[in-house]
Amino acid sequence: MKGRQKMTKTKKKNRKDSKGKVLRTGESERSNGTYMYRYVPKIRGRSVNSPEKKDNRITIYAKTLPELRQKELQITQDIIEEIDTVNGNKTVASMTKLYIDLKKNLHFTTRESYLSVYRCHIKDSWFGEMYIKDVTKTDVILFYNEITEDLTNSFLENVHRIIHGCFDLALENHWIRFNPTQNVMRLYPANVPERQPYTKEQENLLLNFVKNDGTYYIYYPLIICFLETMLRASEMFGLTWSNIDFMETGQIGDTIGGTTAPIIGLLSVLLLFYTLWEQIEFNKKQKEISIDEQFKSTFFNLLQTQRDILERVSGKFTKLGLFVYEEYPQHNNDIKIMKGNKGWATVKNKPIDVESRGLEFFKLAKEQLQLIFYSLDSKEYYKGYNIEEAYEAEMDLEGKIIRGCNIPSEIEKEQDILIRNTRKPFRISYINDKYKISQKLHSEYQSMSIEKKIALGYAFFFNNYENIGYYFRHLYRILKFIKMSEDEKLEIWKGKASEAEKENIHNQFKQYAQFIQAQMSIDELLLLFYNSFLFDKAKELIIYYDLLENLTIQNLIKNDHNCIDDLKLKDKKNLFLNLLKNTQ
Repeated sequence: MKGRQKMTKTKKKNRKDSKGKVLRTGESERSNGTYMYRYVPKIRGRSVNSPEKKDNRITIYAKTLPELRQKELQITQDIIEEIDTVNGNKTVASMTKLYIDLKKNLHFTTRESYLSVYRCHIKDSWFGEMYIKDVTKTDVILFYNEITEDLTNSFLENVHRIIHGCFDLALENHWIRFNPTQNVMRLYPANVPERQPYTKEQENLLLNFVKNDGTYYIYYPLIICFLETMLRASEMFGLTWSNIDFMETGQIGDTIGGTTAPIIGLLSVLLLFYTLWEQIEFNKKQKEISIDEQFKSTFFNLLQTQRDILERVSGKFTKLGLFVYEEYPQHNNDIKIMKGNKGWATVKNKPIDVESRGLEFFKLAKEQLQLIFYSLDSKEYYKGYNIEEAYEAEMDLEGKIIRGCNIPSEIEKEQDILIRNTRKPFRISYINDKYKISQKLHSEYQSMSIEKKIALGYAFFFNNYENIGYYFRHLYRILKFIKMSEDEKLEIWKGKASEAEKENIHNQFKQYAQFIQAQMSIDELLLLFYNSFLFDKAKELIIYYDLLENLTIQNLIKNDHNCIDDLKLKDKKNLFLNLLKNTQ
């Protein structure tokens, strides 16, 4: 028709990969040749939102297209079976905590028991770190076998009750296909031994312990009543004065009363003095209990604050990274390109700054300390790092190196020496520039004692990352608080506590110091070791409470840094040999 333009329908072109294969919706090929598939998980036609992610899209990866489509089939099956794969990525630990939090009708003691199981056996275990969708019955059995090495099967039933309920909750929410804990307890028959009554010797041991214990002595009369009357706990706690008749004594009672009246008069005076003495001792015990309760509350608050401070510790670390080999180099103004035997290599013109926080900070801090001591221990001194000269040296080195898998060991050793000697001046000069290590200090370092060498090396690091000071100051504050509380408790029983009782009090507070150590990583303990060389008072507390018990010689930057007699670290090799002996 005149005046009308002819309309043509354009056919949508199919997307293809580099090999010419047609890609489906959601599929794409990445620049490195691998494949990815993006989708929105749905259950009953509705998208599933993850509480941990703002974007509800899921991305999966595969090396080949057939492998990717195999994963797509699994996703389709999950959708058909209405399995929520997003929430299936919850860890066993987080799922267990959720299960306990949702059970609002639990008795207080039961809830505390559940939380104790969660903290002691699940939270930080390999089993607790697994995703609930990945857990198999074999994993459950392996975990239960580990627990039963130290615990009875009867306690295992309590653990199983929590874990089974946790997976039942996940199953009801369609987060997993089946409960892997089902019928597992058939493998662990109850091993509850037959109860036997206390012997006379056992009764005496119990009474002597209670009578002389600083905490439980107040229950001594109650335990005597239990042993002599055989009353049940409910019957004992239900007793009132109306249940006891002091008047119905009979003729025998009158006779005995007339005979013993003068004696009782004398005894009453003695009883008065005894009562006053008991009251004084009771006041001491009450003061001791009050100190313990106040200490526990303050200590655990300080401990939580310390972990919060850890997360805020941060700093920038500079990495040299002379050569980074890449399959597809990016061409821009910040890099130079070189073709080598291993492929394309990029040489960065300026150092790489890595921002770190928390545990990552301590991990990278160890690497920096290694470089500082590497520079200080070198006989030669270098300064004035130049990236261009480093680049030229690497280019020249690349032409001298033979690469391959069948190189004779002699040549390989010679090449290693050549590489180290070529890179050494540049590495050392970079460290000296960064940490302002002068030639004078480098020279003085060579003649210092080992303790002063350690202190100087760590001082270069500490002065460059001063924000770590807050972390250690608060840690020392906790240790000082533990020591003050220990001294206060000893002061209450000044002159009356035996050496064994003093040792018992010390071990009691030492256990709290071990709480601190249990929460610290090896990298944290390592920096604590080197930090103690700058602060003598802190070192005394570390030694007093054996806070570096889990640190070994092999963890140090250099073995000869284990130089303080009172702070001698264990040898990992000896620990392993002792472990073998104990297992034989």
